[in-house]
Amino acid sequence: MKPSRIRFSVLGALISGLTTRGWASPPEAEKGAAEEAVAKARRFGAEKYAAHQFAAAVEELQAAEAQMVAKKYAAAQRTYLSAKEAGLKAAETVDAVKTAMTPEVEQQLAKVVKQWEHVDGEIKAEKTLTVVQKRDWEVDTKRIIATLLEASASVDDDPACAREKLAVVTALLAAWH
Repeated sequence: MKPSRIRFSVLGALISGLTTRGWASPPEAEKGAAEEAVAKARRFGAEKYAAHQFAAAVEELQAAEAQMVAKKYAAAQRTYLSAKEAGLKAAETVDAVKTAMTPEVEQQLAKVVKQWEHVDGEIKAEKTLTVVQKRDWEVDTKRIIATLLEASASVDDDPACAREKLAVVTALLAAWH
């Protein structure tokens, strides 16, 4: 074998050894894609609507960061890709969960509005309320109306938040009924 071929073979073996031992360049593109997918899931509300999947995505992202610190770039690349997929899946799950929740929360909203109208009618018909009770009802009425409007506005974008607001109204009405 010619000396130039020997040098080329040795150089090729060294380069191959460096890349297989994890001394390749850091997977910055994969890191960015994984961080963006996890951030997207967070923006969509995955912490609330797809908590387990979101936690898995964050865990994968943290594992990839640890591999980067250890300069295990090939493993970090695989883990970043896994984190990206987990983040995208969490974002998709959020959409599915919100879509499934929305009709249920809309029905609950209609039920609570009817309950409020019923209690409001009873309170207005009540002749024995004291001045303090009437003032308290006026304050609660303003709060109930504002909370119902907030719940109605958030049904499509954040049905879990709307459900929480409806629980507040239900508790207020229960105190008067």
